Amino acid sequence: MPKKKLAFQGCWRFLSLRLGAFFVVLLVLTAFMVGYLFDQGRAEAVRKHEFEHLRLHAERGADELQRSVEQLRGDVLYLAGTPPVQGIRRALEANAFDRVGSTDLSQWQTRLQQIFLSIAETRPEYLRLRL
Repeated sequence: MPKKKLAFQGCWRFLSLRLGAFFVVLLVLTAFMVGYLFDQGRAEAVRKHEFEHLRLHAERGADELQRSVEQLRGDVLYLAGTPPVQGIRRALEANAFDRVGSTDLSQWQTRLQQIFLSIAETRPEYLRLRL
């Protein structure tokens, strides 16, 4: 009878060794999976944060561009409505003399040059102003 008992105990040890190894492998795999999932969640959070940062930066850039375009539009409309621009147009149509303003083309050009110089001083971002 002692041989059967030893055989059973040997089998039990072998089974417990197998179960122990299985649980160790299962524990290691679980740790790797949790680490992988944690890393994926962290990477997704970083991607979302970077995307949000880029979106906000793009929105700020778009707002700045829109303000610049509106400023340019306002300046162009202002200049288009100034008397020298209208006088130059009329003078060019009437052979270098504006009958409405009783002014010749060179006088209107001098007045417009003064306006352009004033705008150039207040808006240094304009590299060149011309009619």
